Amino acid sequence: MPQDEPFRRFDLVDVVCKRLKEAGIENAKPFLPDARRFPEFAAVRCGVPGAEDAYYNMAFDTAVRLSLYFCRRVDTDAMKDAQVAELTLRTRPLDSSNGSYRLVSVETVKPRPVRWDDSGREVWVVEATVHVEMKEF
Repeated sequence: MPQDEPFRRFDLVDVVCKRLKEAGIENAKPFLPDARRFPEFAAVRCGVPGAEDAYYNMAFDTAVRLSLYFCRRVDTDAMKDAQVAELTLRTRPLDSSNGSYRLVSVETVKPRPVRWDDSGREVWVVEATVHVEMKEF
């Protein structure tokens, strides 16, 4: 990376949290919060990037797996937020706010309930594969 160019942090999770807040999901966090402090939460988790396809200009294309968890006291609230999130991922732009990546495509999986714990809270998850192009040099 040239000396005059600042380091750009990969901000996909932050962008997704921002889009969720714009869609009305106020408590979206880029981490899994402590359930004792946050009895209801939305968490965006980023998996390990997949295999890379390199290009002639030193850029590469990679798939990033996102998991969005919606923990609510009422099952229908968790389901509704998961459906809103899935629609948001499919229809809203997820372009980087700092230029750390270029969005290529987004593929979502229908929301589904997941077994969480015995606390009585309900959790739904939305999973997505986001293909991005990044340039490190």
